[in-house]
Amino acid sequence: MERRKFAQAVTVGSAAVVVAGYSKAGSSTMSPATTLSYPEQPPATDPTNTDALAPFPVQQAPRPVAKPRTYELSLPDHRGIDAADPTGLGVLELAALLRAGALTSEQLTRSLLDRAEDKDIEINSFVRRYPDTALAAARDADARRRSEGERTPLLCGIPLALKDVFAVQGRPLTAGLPALLGDNVATGDCTAWARLKADGMPLLGHAQTHQMAIGSLTEQTANPWNFHKVPGGSSGGSAAALAARFTPAALGTDTAGSLRIPASACNVCSIKPTAGLVSVYGTIPVAWSFDNVGPMARSAADLGPLLAAIAGFDPFDPRTNGAIDWPQSYPSTPRPSGLSGTRLGIPATAPTLDPGVADSYRAMQATLRSLGAEVIEVETPTPMNYLDMIIGQGVEIGAYQAQWWPARRDAYTRYLKESFAFLLDHEPKAIAYNQLLRERTRRQQHWCALLRDHALDAMLLPVLGTELVDRPPFGDYGPQEGMAMSPQTNDANYCGLPAVAIPAQPSTVTGLPVGVQLMGAPYSDAHLLQIAVDIQAHTDYHTATPDI
Repeated sequence: MERRKFAQAVTVGSAAVVVAGYSKAGSSTMSPATTLSYPEQPPATDPTNTDALAPFPVQQAPRPVAKPRTYELSLPDHRGIDAADPTGLGVLELAALLRAGALTSEQLTRSLLDRAEDKDIEINSFVRRYPDTALAAARDADARRRSEGERTPLLCGIPLALKDVFAVQGRPLTAGLPALLGDNVATGDCTAWARLKADGMPLLGHAQTHQMAIGSLTEQTANPWNFHKVPGGSSGGSAAALAARFTPAALGTDTAGSLRIPASACNVCSIKPTAGLVSVYGTIPVAWSFDNVGPMARSAADLGPLLAAIAGFDPFDPRTNGAIDWPQSYPSTPRPSGLSGTRLGIPATAPTLDPGVADSYRAMQATLRSLGAEVIEVETPTPMNYLDMIIGQGVEIGAYQAQWWPARRDAYTRYLKESFAFLLDHEPKAIAYNQLLRERTRRQQHWCALLRDHALDAMLLPVLGTELVDRPPFGDYGPQEGMAMSPQTNDANYCGLPAVAIPAQPSTVTGLPVGVQLMGAPYSDAHLLQIAVDIQAHTDYHTATPDI
């Protein structure tokens, strides 16, 4: 493929789609003539047992016309994997051991649950753990592997954690705010969990999230690298559980950086997919047109099979129409050529970063150049102002929260009370909101043109501009304190672009984790993951673990 066309014609390839009774058998490609069944009527309620259904078809990222590429799965040799303590192993390593019969899902699940029982008292990454059903699911997965052999889904028997915004039928769903949703029980499964459950993944439990997933701290959870620091938010519990080796995989959501911020803070990996690639049906929303569901793991290669399992068309989520006949598969091994010929852009006007974070960002640029990548400065749009974006999000936040706010105002934390008061005071008029939506389209086109015209494979950007902050009392702070860590993540959500977060050199000032992100054109998710896999083949930042 001609390089200058890459930003418009990216390649990716897929897995089986199973949701709410609608299935797509698991070939790696889907015929253009495929007939997809839509529900006769939209669901009257939603699995979260709240009024969470998107009230309008939301913005979709433009899909390239190029034929998607299919990536061949490659698992490590199980004979070279030390299975003595499986809690430290990644998704692909565990898949290799399970396939070879060198480990059972029941052994693995029990080890993870035991570790969390022993260590999570101090960290508090889980809001609820489900040991009985997790072990039962693990035994079922072992039986399935014996019965189906090589036909067994790759993820079968590998446990995971879900952020406390994902509906699981019959389980509490509290979105980090038990004072408001303490009695709420999910009436069905969200799409992402339905697909992973169908693949045979045992659910370890729900992980903590920032209150209503609105914020970047998740302060009720300790960062495994320093218990006095926040783990980032709002998917902070998922990231902390990964870093602490309580789970090899997790799902989170990302509205303005909520997958990438905690990944950076906890030294793990995540991907915010292209808008509409993964269904958000059955998740507690922050702002429907900004929300994304994505996987988290301890390596970039481990993100691929998780994303493959949850991506694709969902009749209950209008944003996923762009994923029809868009097969997905993802790289699991580095390219022989590595980063040679890869072109990465960085802003010509350096972002404002704390000294230790700036050192890490510059060190990653130097590392990538040494590995054969071209890292070039380009004139980029002025970084999206978080205040402007949150005011725009406020229309959608207010529409969802109206079922409780202000009638149950006392159930909200001080942080949310003051945040919502601010949003309502700055509620844009209909014309201003429409202008905001038009500006989103212009800004998306600007980024796509920049990637195309400079023949860039991705932009290399920081995740956070600041060091990690101390944990405040739960919810007892103002909006400015809640956003004390300056994110560099807003454009990907505003414009529907994919972004992969990976660990970088620790801060030279605090020694705590720092992350960078690769942001690319719509539907370049697989190519971004390939670059991340290539980077991690030659760096070891992601292999560092906290001493707990």
